[in-house]
Amino acid sequence: MNAHRESTGVRSYLITPAAGKRLIGVALASHPAVRSVLKKGTLVIIAGTTNGYVAQEIFRALGGDGVGSHFSRRGFARGVTVPPGVKTTEMGRLSDQQDFPGDVVLIDGVWKRGAAIFDVLDDLQEGDLILKGANALNLARRQAAVLIGIPGAGPSSPPCRPWPAGGQD
Repeated sequence: MNAHRESTGVRSYLITPAAGKRLIGVALASHPAVRSVLKKGTLVIIAGTTNGYVAQEIFRALGGDGVGSHFSRRGFARGVTVPPGVKTTEMGRLSDQQDFPGDVVLIDGVWKRGAAIFDVLDDLQEGDLILKGANALNLARRQAAVLIGIPGAGPSSPPCRPWPAGGQD
C-alpha cells in the first residue's frame, strides 16, 4: 500500500467532522462568487450545522470585528436527522432548540440579523446566492442531496420553488 501511495502521490488524511465543516466554510468564504455577492447582491446562508461554520468564515472574511460578532452556531439548524425515538419539535428541531435564530441574510455585505430566506425570497435577483447544506449522499454518483423529512419540504422548499419560464417575474 505504501508503494501505491508513493507512486501516485496521493495521501489520505482523517479529520473530525467539525474540521471538515470548517474547511467547507473556509473554501466557500473564499469562492469568487461569494466574494462578489458580498460586494453587491444578496447572500442567504440557510441555517444548518455545516452552514454555521460557513457563516462564521464569511463573517471573518468581512472583517470579523462587529460584522458577525453576535452570530452563534448554537441552534443554527432548521432541523436535524436523528435516530428513531429521539424527540423533535413539529418542525424537526431538537426540543432544547425552540428559538430559531433565523438564517444569515447578507445584502451588499450587511447582515440583516434575524431575517430568514422567506423574508428576501421574492427580492432575489440573478447573481444572488443561496447556500443550502446537504444531509444525504449518493456515493455511487458522487452527489450530495437533501433528505426532506417533513411535509412541505421544510427548509428546502424556498430555494426549490419553481420559477416562471424565463426567470422571475
